Amino acid sequence: MNRLAVSQTTVSRHLTQLAQHIGPRPTGSPGNQQAGEYIRDQFTRLGWHVETQPFECLTWDNNGATLTQNGQYLPAQPNPYSLPFVGSFPFVVCGQVSDLESHTDLRGHILVLSGELAAEPYMPRNFPFFAIEEQLHVLRCLDDAQPDAIIAIHDKPLFCDADFHMPSVTITPETARTLLANPHTPVDLEIRSATIPSTGFNVIARSDSQSAPSVVICAHYDTWFDTPGAMDNATGVTALLGLAEVLDRSLPVEIVAFNGEDHYASPGQVAYLEQSSTNPDYVINIDGIGVAGRQNSVSFWGEDTALFATARTARSHFPNLVEVQPWPQGDHMIFVQRGVPAIALSSVFDDWLAKTHTPADTLDQVDPDQVIEVIAFVEHVLGR
Repeated sequence: MNRLAVSQTTVSRHLTQLAQHIGPRPTGSPGNQQAGEYIRDQFTRLGWHVETQPFECLTWDNNGATLTQNGQYLPAQPNPYSLPFVGSFPFVVCGQVSDLESHTDLRGHILVLSGELAAEPYMPRNFPFFAIEEQLHVLRCLDDAQPDAIIAIHDKPLFCDADFHMPSVTITPETARTLLANPHTPVDLEIRSATIPSTGFNVIARSDSQSAPSVVICAHYDTWFDTPGAMDNATGVTALLGLAEVLDRSLPVEIVAFNGEDHYASPGQVAYLEQSSTNPDYVINIDGIGVAGRQNSVSFWGEDTALFATARTARSHFPNLVEVQPWPQGDHMIFVQRGVPAIALSSVFDDWLAKTHTPADTLDQVDPDQVIEVIAFVEHVLGR
């Protein structure tokens, strides 16, 4: 099979358009709309049969927060989708589940979450694909206690959920030390934010084949708030566009640019499943590839001996690509849960994860040649 190379110039152009010219692309936002249109236009230009798959969603307008204690300003960030709030209240600190369970009525108070209650971000309570029961129990306790607002102590937002109907902010552990040094001094909190109804869409590119797609290749194009999303996931979308350029369009292939992996309700993924009547033979998901100074990674889900053997043989031609243990945080899981075997491509997880979902996820973190490597690997697998 004669393989066509995707140039570094083409890859850099797509990366620059998505992560620099467009930038943040939260689902339903103007940047998200612009990115979807760019992807649609590129698929169309390359001769694919393109469908946009619309859905309703919520987006969020954030104008910051002001937290003060006895006149001293304490930096605080609203949690995504937080309700607006203005008030002055005493605060109660809870660090363990038993502490929270003992406070059955917190009306007239602001609750400060610390310790094990703020150990890691909470999954959205109505996330459609999986849940963590311990976190759901904490959320039920919060519903019962009804604090007027919540201050969470963490390095990143603790909540990202429009179904969590409590005003909330997150402060860093350093800021928390100042707050907790005055446990009997009330705090003044203002959260300036609004949740806004919006729409979004997936972009689906289909080949010339009249057969049902035997393989779906996917990547999500939405981002977290306030991040240019170079690693997460302009690199994956760029790989999709590169594959659209080099793949044989007679193959029964569907390329899906999902919109919603970083959205609290995964609306694009839900819309796709609701409108998909058949399962593909397998799926290839690309999320977070091409991180400079890191190797690309591949992992396998489900049972497909022939496919996985082919992929492992193909990997021998790509020494920078290493096999890792399966990881569940990605769009391949919506197929895996339906019994579809999956190949998941990313980078080797390390400290670069600390930069995703933050303003530090910029183009200088990306090596275009490693994006090209993934494009070539997927083409090699499909040419089996």
